[in-house]
Parts: sequence; C-alpha cells; structure tokens
Amino acid sequence: MRGEPKRIEPYISHLRIAAAAAVVLIHTAAAFVGHADIYSFSPREGLWMREAIALMKWAVPVFFMLTGALLLRPGRRLSYGVCLKRYALKIGLCLLLFGFTMGAIRLWATGGLPGTAAGDHVGTAHCGRPSPSQVMQAIGSDALVCLKTVVDGTCFVHLWYLYALLGLYMVMPMLKAFVEADEARGGSGLRAALVLLLIFSLLTPMAGELTGVHIALTMPLPCSAFYLLLGHHLSRGRPLSPWLSLAALLGGAAGLWLMVRAGAADSLMGYDNPLAALMAAALFSLARRYCRRPAGGRALQRLWAADRLCLGVYLVHPLLIIPTYRLGLTPPSLGLPIGPAIILLWLAFTLGAFLASWLMTRVPLLRRLLT
Repeated sequence: MRGEPKRIEPYISHLRIAAAAAVVLIHTAAAFVGHADIYSFSPREGLWMREAIALMKWAVPVFFMLTGALLLRPGRRLSYGVCLKRYALKIGLCLLLFGFTMGAIRLWATGGLPGTAAGDHVGTAHCGRPSPSQVMQAIGSDALVCLKTVVDGTCFVHLWYLYALLGLYMVMPMLKAFVEADEARGGSGLRAALVLLLIFSLLTPMAGELTGVHIALTMPLPCSAFYLLLGHHLSRGRPLSPWLSLAALLGGAAGLWLMVRAGAADSLMGYDNPLAALMAAALFSLARRYCRRPAGGRALQRLWAADRLCLGVYLVHPLLIIPTYRLGLTPPSLGLPIGPAIILLWLAFTLGAFLASWLMTRVPLLRRLLT
C-alpha cells in the first residue's frame, strides 16, 4: 500500500480524508445528543445536532464505495489468499487489538462490568487486600470478558464498520469474479444487481419502517455490498453530469434534513437510508470529476500521507471525544451558540485524531496495521 500514491486517483484520497472527518463530526454530535440522561441541552440544540449527524450520513457509504472502486477495478489480482492474508487479516488484527483495548477501557471506566471479577473485587474491596492469585484470576477473567466483547461486537459501537468490512473481504473474490464476468458481457448484470440491492437493501426496509408493513422477501446481502458495487460502477466510465450530481447532493441533504425536522425515528436515519446513498453517490461523482492530481510530487505525498492516517483516525477518535465530554468540556460549556461550539470541538477532535494516528504509525507494528 505504501508504494501506491502514483497509481491511485487523487479523488480517492480526498474522499477518504473527507469521510474520516465527517465520521468525527457525526460522533462529536452523537456522543453528546445521544446521552440525554448524562448531558443537558435544549430541544433546539438537540435538533441542530441531529441535523448535523443526518447531513454527514454519506461518510461510511463512501468508505465502502472506495473499497469497491479500489479492489474491484480491472487488472487487480484478488485471490482468496490475497484477500485473507493482506486485507482480512489486517482488519481482524485491528479489531482484536483496538476492540480488546476499548473493551478494557469500558471495564475499567465502569469499575468492572456486572458479573466480572473486577466488578466483584470492587464490590468486596472492604474485605481486605486480594492475594496475588486472586489478582491473576481477576485479570484472566476480565481479559476473557474483553475478548468476548470483541467477538460479540459490543466493545465499541463505531467498530461495526470493521466487522462489515471483514465480512466483505471474505466474499470479495466472488464479487470480483462476478464483476469481471459481467463486464465481459456488457455490464448489464452489475446494473441489475445494483437495482435489486437498492430495492431490497435500502428502499424496502425504509418503506417497512414508514408503513409498518414488512415484506418477507429479502435480499441476503447487506447494504454494504450495494455500496461496494456502486463504488466500482461509478469509478468506471465518465463521471455523472455535474449538474445531476449537484441536484442529487442537494436533494438528498434536503430530504434528510426534512426527515429530522419531522421527527423521524433513529431506525430510519441509518447508513442504509436511500437519501444517504444518494448523497454518497453524488459526492463520489463530483470528487471524481473535480479532484485533480496535486501539482508537484511533495503535494501528492502529503495527500497520500494524510490518506494513510484515516484508518487510525476512525479507530481512535471516540477515545478523544468521550473522555472530553465526561470531564465537562461539552458544546454548551464553551459559551458559544451550539453550531460554532460543535464545529470548534469537531476541528479539535479531528486534528487530535490525525495526530494520534500519526503517532501510532511511529510504532512499526501499528504502522503495518494502520497503513
């Protein structure tokens, strides 16, 4: 991956950096507005933050689309060995390392989860100092609890993206074979697959939530597969018309904004929302058309260096946001209107996450995992 800056189109890096920053904004607002039991804010402030979250919902779909654009492109060798050893193993190790660490932080922050050895020791600390064997038993028991949170996906909510990505890597060679065979026949199969996935993975679930009528006929593929194939499709041929892309972007944003204003349930505002897909496709097309290669090799290297930090940014940014809020530095505490306060904190968290990611890449083992 380190030798690829000259072979990857600049729009890929621009989109990945923008999506990473957008995810930080989502969690800057969500970590506050999603905990009304801890933090206090006015209904107007809560509405503003939910609107900001909704307008950034294109970010994770763009991540999946970039994966499709890169791994499904013609000429890319993608055997099961390559997928498992180069991609799936890397994401699996990231999940194990960061998921275990975040599970341990949660365990420590709560004084031991219910039923764990740490929790039992906290509750019985007055009985005397535990023996070394009891300490080792507690550590072993709590390590198993942390490992369990990695297995069942409860270590930290934002890591769901890595679980989804790991699953896609498992089937990527099959998708690659389908795409190559279909392109040899003219590409009609890919367009049909996109239509079916759009209907059954995005439109049908949303219609069911709105009407309360859920159909039994489903598509056994997640919306992430739709975004993966969509990214490949939009990376081929001529970009969409800029006016069409701009209309789709504004229309998707207006639709999401109106849904928040109408009090739409959280289940309707996920990354499988068709309006989020519309925004993601529009931004992908606009970036492909207008993001040019930087003039000069040093500018390209700086762009590539920032691109390589994005996985680390995704992994570590909650560890900056949540402690900051718990220490009392929340948007209302800044004494600014909620909009500027959120933007100021978002900029601080984004820069801090990029710095933390850069520091992690100074460690050889972490550099191999994160870049």
